[in-house]
Amino acid sequence: MSDAEEGNAEEVLELTPQEEKLFRETYNALSKGRGDLPVNLIGQALRMNNQCPTEAELQKIIEDHRDEDAVDPDEMPKVDFEEFCTIMKENWKTRDQLEDQLKAAFATFDKAESGIIEAEDFKNWMMTLGEALEEGEINELLKDAGTLDGKVPYDQFVPHLLDAYGRPASKKPKGSAKKGGKKSAASSGKGKK
Repeated sequence: MSDAEEGNAEEVLELTPQEEKLFRETYNALSKGRGDLPVNLIGQALRMNNQCPTEAELQKIIEDHRDEDAVDPDEMPKVDFEEFCTIMKENWKTRDQLEDQLKAAFATFDKAESGIIEAEDFKNWMMTLGEALEEGEINELLKDAGTLDGKVPYDQFVPHLLDAYGRPASKKPKGSAKKGGKKSAASSGKGKK
């Protein structure tokens, strides 16, 4: 084991009991008793826990865990629970960090730098970029957020977005469950990039 790997192993020992429980539940749900987890499921693990990893961040995680000496270079690397905890801890963002990340993403579409984007543009982006949402999900989100006259003031909208779609379905506040038993993008492993 290299010095870096030993340092990461020690970091796992620094998990709070709540983090260890949360990471164990997530790992068990995704590994389905296999004993290891394909590293391409890390994105789903992060999203299940109110995180918003970018595609670039997820690609870096996969590349960092590729074995250059692997017989099949296309085979997806796998991680055990300790490695999983290290990856989760290294990629975990606070709510403030998540808000800043999402506001910056919205700002890239705000050409007028007004803090407002068109709801119709937002719908189009959410249905076509990254892991697309369904139109009904987007309409419900916009309705719940109380957008004004087809405009989305994203400084106010981002906290609502995190509250509505950043939690696993079992942790959503009452009244925010999808009608008809549909899962939200976050609970189904889909989300924005």
